[in-house]
Amino acid sequence: MSDNRASFEKSMKMYPVNSNRSNVIMPRKLQLNYIFFRGVFGLVCSIGFMIMTQKFAYGMLGLDTSWYFIGSFALYGVALYSFIKYYLAKFKDPSKHKKKPKVKEKNKRTPVVTITTFTGAGYLIVNVSLGFATQQLVATVLISVYSMLAFVLFHFIMDLHRYYWLHKLRKQTTD
Repeated sequence: MSDNRASFEKSMKMYPVNSNRSNVIMPRKLQLNYIFFRGVFGLVCSIGFMIMTQKFAYGMLGLDTSWYFIGSFALYGVALYSFIKYYLAKFKDPSKHKKKPKVKEKNKRTPVVTITTFTGAGYLIVNVSLGFATQQLVATVLISVYSMLAFVLFHFIMDLHRYYWLHKLRKQTTD
């Protein structure tokens, strides 16, 4: 027993606990920084995708009016406002927004053959259609894809709210 105690005391002297204790007791600072990073990443990438849609619209499609710019960013703002409103309502009362549990049937199998067939058929259709596609069609498809990605990144933008809320809560507990 005393041999184990001496070994423990020796290791405690070699590796002081005080320097590691801050990482063990307060990992929240690193987590808060990560949440903040995700929020800023979502904001920057989402706006970057919107700027890319403007580049394709004005550069490749040859638009010369400012109405597309105004309309697309107005739609972006309305969609972001609606998402924030929904998220905050969900945040305040999560019991109203619970997902229903999925019931798995015992004998139901995943239709692997169907999924594989549709994936292969989709690949062939896209390759054939790209042979006939014009530059304007490709630009339109890319505008649609980048707009969708800009809207998907709203989830990451909400991490800025989460960071603010957790940071405020952390300050209240330390005061």
